[in-house]
Amino acid sequence: MHWNPRVHDGVEKIHIAFPQRACWTCDVQPECTSSKTRRRGITVYPREIHELQKATRAIQNSTGWRQLYQRRAGIEGTMNQAANSIGLRKARHHGRKKVQLEHYLGATAINITRLDAYFTHQPLDHTHTSRLIRIQAATIN
Repeated sequence: MHWNPRVHDGVEKIHIAFPQRACWTCDVQPECTSSKTRRRGITVYPREIHELQKATRAIQNSTGWRQLYQRRAGIEGTMNQAANSIGLRKARHHGRKKVQLEHYLGATAINITRLDAYFTHQPLDHTHTSRLIRIQAATIN
């Protein structure tokens, strides 16, 4: 295994590359990596950042923090839906009135989509599951 420090987007990270022969003998290698060299590589943060993340995640498991975050999560879901599903990340028109109309129409589209999901009992979206978590779930079942 090779541990190589890197700076990506101004943030220090450590890239870990597994040896090819370890990946070649693995039964779940095609599900584990899509690398053309057929070898697994992961990137992690340095220990200080990792410890800070662990402490923050521990605080986030408290009920008080979850109650505070509940309102923000709903707003972020709406903004994500506006940016990714409806396409309001970038205005298609010039001029304040046209952009304002575009936002009104986008908000109406979001409301119609949510009403449809509510009345048909269909969830709006699924959360992303990483490849390693999917492999772990497959090996457990």
